[in-house]
Amino acid sequence: MIAEQSGNLNSDEGQEFSGQEPEMSFWDHLDELRSRLLKIFAGVLPIWFVSIAFAQDIINTILLHPAGQSGVKLQNIRPFGQLMLNFEVSFIVALIVTVPYSFYHIWQFIAPALHRHERKALLWAAFFSSFCFLAGTSFGYFVMIPMTLSFAAGFGSAEVLNMFSLDEYMSLIFSILIGTSLIFELPVLSYLLTRIGLLTPGFMTKYRRHAIIILMILAAFVSPGTDPFSMLVLSLPLFLLYESSILISKWAVKKS
Repeated sequence: MIAEQSGNLNSDEGQEFSGQEPEMSFWDHLDELRSRLLKIFAGVLPIWFVSIAFAQDIINTILLHPAGQSGVKLQNIRPFGQLMLNFEVSFIVALIVTVPYSFYHIWQFIAPALHRHERKALLWAAFFSSFCFLAGTSFGYFVMIPMTLSFAAGFGSAEVLNMFSLDEYMSLIFSILIGTSLIFELPVLSYLLTRIGLLTPGFMTKYRRHAIIILMILAAFVSPGTDPFSMLVLSLPLFLLYESSILISKWAVKKS
């Protein structure tokens, strides 16, 4: 009995010395995930209600602005379509506003897998994740959306008037914003995969040429135009994100 207690004590001391908490069970992780999701929802809900009051101003000033700049004509073909759009926009605004808060709880959920000294940087991790997400949102709004709408509005016969339904237009806007925001999380994903041992900087460096080709194909696939300039505009940030992911992966290896 004494030997067993001594062994458990030594095991606990070893875990404390390594900077990690005792291992959590599957149900502990599930309960922690549920708790974090509830806290995120509790943070989003009041912002959603407040955003409803400003939803129409956001639609007129921000979301419809690219359509006006590109000369795109919109029409609502659904009863109460604009009313439902106000609720959808206010909810998405709430999600964007609470991005730092949400990322903080996501990192708190990941915290048990990190060393004690790494947990002290959780606020910085939440800030960096939020910065990458909002940078992707800005890139999508100021670069990709105008290019996409200009191409869509100018393509085809001049005898045919290109008119978009409001639902399809908003779906396009939100798809671009969400897509670019997630793509800009590549450095964060690189850090996480490196920390759990699924990715190494050597692997990313070795297959850099292959990655460049894949990025060019991806840029050509999502590019709104067929000209080389559009491909260059889209592939350049993707390449920079890949290179920064290599540096972050190397940093993660040194810290582990």
